[in-house]
Amino acid sequence: VTGVLIGFILMKIRDSLAVSLIGTIFSYSIVFVISNWFLGFTNTPLDIALAVLIMGIIGTTGGLIGSLISSRIRS
Repeated sequence: VTGVLIGFILMKIRDSLAVSLIGTIFSYSIVFVISNWFLGFTNTPLDIALAVLIMGIIGTTGGLIGSLISSRIRS
């Protein structure tokens, strides 16, 4: 949802993809590291990195969708 909103507000595909990817990776890396810290570091760093990468791809897809919706509405 956040990626769609970012893409809708920024309107440019390149900008929305970059901002949504960086924002999603930054936020989920913090969330996954803190949650793993509270669980006692039961997961390997590779698991955390893959989860962050998957969430980054999902956020970037949302940014693309939001950008496409914005460009179709405004044209």
